[in-house]
Parts: sequence; structure tokens; C-alpha cells
Amino acid sequence: MATDKSSSLLLFRCRTTLDSNSVFSLRTSVTKSKGKFYCLFSGGNQKENSEAIVSIDMPAGPSEVLVIADEHASPVYIAADLLSQAITFSNLYAPEHLIINVKDAEKWEGLIENACSVFIGPWTPESVGDYASGTNHVLPTYGYARMYSGVSLDSFLKFMTVQSLTEEGLRNLGPYVATMAEIEGLDAHKRAVTLRLEDIEARQPSQTK
Repeated sequence: MATDKSSSLLLFRCRTTLDSNSVFSLRTSVTKSKGKFYCLFSGGNQKENSEAIVSIDMPAGPSEVLVIADEHASPVYIAADLLSQAITFSNLYAPEHLIINVKDAEKWEGLIENACSVFIGPWTPESVGDYASGTNHVLPTYGYARMYSGVSLDSFLKFMTVQSLTEEGLRNLGPYVATMAEIEGLDAHKRAVTLRLEDIEARQPSQTK
């Protein structure tokens, strides 16, 4: 952990390969160091006020469960799982956990658009997902399933875009870029293009009739 960056990345990489006890020990030792972290991933909403300082996995509030049930479901199980709603409402509500306890429950899965962790059939209580079935338990709540997913390996990655233009490419795109930059009042952006276009034009052989 020679640098701030390496200590942060070490924590993230190990979390994907170690068991929970090892990760807890590693997290404790790393957070006691003086290194700065760039991302905070965990359950609960204690870290949410840190969002302006470091990246967090997602906004989180109180834990939620939504149950979809019909006459084939056991009232005892449904009472334990809390409440019953319909697919349309579920997609609007965007629950953190969604339990589908109806006949042929697997057929309903394709209708779900907004939910983070879905539990299919009468023998799949939400608590199994929390503790044993292997699905992720760090999930967005309070309707944020409409725009966030649960933490996955992608959460530990960043993505870049890379572009490379040829001289011809800049000749083709440059005038449009300059026009848009001018409309936005960004003269420096415009000049970054027009200076190059002027240089390209100056190097073109003069055409005589």
C-alpha cells in the first residue's frame, strides 16, 4: 500500500476474491491507514453524505421488499414477506427486492423492468438472497432501481472513451464542431479546431485555373 491509489484499488480487487471475514479484516487494516479512498461500497446509507467527496456505489435508504402474489400463494408465506402488488405497479415502484410468488412465477420474470434483486417462486424468500444464495446484497433502494443496478464487478471498473481523427476526419467534422462551439460561446473550443483547419488549408497546394 505504497500510495493512496494503490491502497484503494487493493481493497476493491480483494473484495472480489476473498471471503467476507478476510475482506472485513482487510477493510479494517486499510481504512486505518492514512491513504485516501476514491470509492465507498457497502450496504446502508451511512456513507451517502460522503458522495460529494468520494464516489459511492449508489444512493440508499431504508431496506425494501415488494411481494407479487395470487391465489396460488401461501398466505402464511406472503404475510411473512409483507405485501402484495401487481407487475405494473412494481415497475413504477422499482423495489430493491421483488418477490414473485404466483403460479408459473418464472414466466413473470420477463415482465419485470425495474427491480434490483428478484426472488422467484414460493421457496425463495428474500432472506436467502441476503445470506446464502450468492446474489449481491448491496442494492439501491427508494425507487433508485429505475436508474441504478446493484453492485457487481462492473462497479469496480471505470470506462474511458478513446478517439483518433485523421486529417481528413478533422476536415469533415471540424466545421460542425466550430459552429457548435461558437453557438455555445466557447471560443477556445472553436479555436482549437479552426487553428488546425487553417493549418491544413495552408498546406494544401494552390489550385490554379
